[in-house]
Amino acid sequence: MGIHKLDNMRYNILCDLNSGQRNVGEETLASILSEEQLKKEINDKNLIQSADVNCAEGIKYDFRLSNRILKSSLGGPINLQELPALERSKVAVDPGEVVFVLTEERINLSADVMITLSPKRKLSHEGVQILGGLCVDPLYQGHLLIGLYNFSSAPFLLKPGRKLIAGVFQRLTDVEKMEFDIPDTIIDDFPDELVNLIKNYQPVGTKDLVLKVDELSKELRLMKSLMDDEQKWRTNFEGYLEEHSKQIGDLLHGLRQEKDIREKSLKEERDSRNSQLTDMKRELDNERISLKAIFKVNNILLGIALIGVGIILRELWSMLIN
Repeated sequence: MGIHKLDNMRYNILCDLNSGQRNVGEETLASILSEEQLKKEINDKNLIQSADVNCAEGIKYDFRLSNRILKSSLGGPINLQELPALERSKVAVDPGEVVFVLTEERINLSADVMITLSPKRKLSHEGVQILGGLCVDPLYQGHLLIGLYNFSSAPFLLKPGRKLIAGVFQRLTDVEKMEFDIPDTIIDDFPDELVNLIKNYQPVGTKDLVLKVDELSKELRLMKSLMDDEQKWRTNFEGYLEEHSKQIGDLLHGLRQEKDIREKSLKEERDSRNSQLTDMKRELDNERISLKAIFKVNNILLGIALIGVGIILRELWSMLIN
């Protein structure tokens, strides 16, 4: 399925028609192939091959699931018809898995035909989403390659022949025709790059997601419990710190008081000793003065005594001489 290239050109045509800049006649847009035209193309095997006329209803054709599927658990592309009946009946798109399939029909579009696709509504009711483009460009050749994603919680059984996607065929007018590049690849089987991708693909099912969510929930509950315990521990620790801080504060206050008392006592003792020293110094000074006075008196008395002795000795000497 390619990406349609006509959208910009159609927009330009509509703008030109509205502005009156282009006169392209009445047939300016593509015409939709009716049911009768579709059945004729099916019978002629022109646009659609391996088709069923019963799948043409109204203006659409319902493309069906073929036996060719690409599922990671099977290791690569397989043909369901090659599996045993019991195993074939159990092949499904598991919850959370993507499986690629090919349509039973093979298309061979001319340069003036494109297809607009729309998934069957019943698929979404069963929890399956179509992956891929919804427009097929002119000149496309091959089967339609469709991805099936199961977003439900139940397996989606793959039954060949089941209608997957509806296509509305539109024949382009001369105004809409343009030079389309011929596709490089004809989709007759799954591309190699897609096969390699699916071989390494690990589906994530809803069961796995539920288990992961449960594990995360347990981890979150454990983390919350640890955080609550940590918060409780912090609260208790803060209480202990506050109590210890108060005790330390009381101890410091007591030490300050004790320091002040001791400093006051030491000051008083120092002042008392200084006063005693002052008194002792005063007494020593008084005694020193007294000793000086006594020493002077003694010197005077000694001098008087010496004078008297000298007189006496002189008198005695005079007496001796005479």
